[in-house]
Amino acid sequence: PFYDSMLAKVITFGKDRNEALLLMKKTLEDLKIYGVQTTIDFHKAILMHADFKDGHYNCSFLQNNFSSLMASLTEN
Repeated sequence: PFYDSMLAKVITFGKDRNEALLLMKKTLEDLKIYGVQTTIDFHKAILMHADFKDGHYNCSFLQNNFSSLMASLTEN
């Protein structure tokens, strides 16, 4: 409640979707934010989800995949 929840907006692009996703994953791995909890690991889990990587997602993606995304966080 003491800060804006959007700390940064990160955008990547590449010659195709796969290149942009790989660049975003690397960017998020290299990103360091101190002093507050972030959702970086959750966003990396989304990027690595097979349906998201293949472009098969819609407005219900998070609702439909939340459990598996959270489980992947504890596996790593």
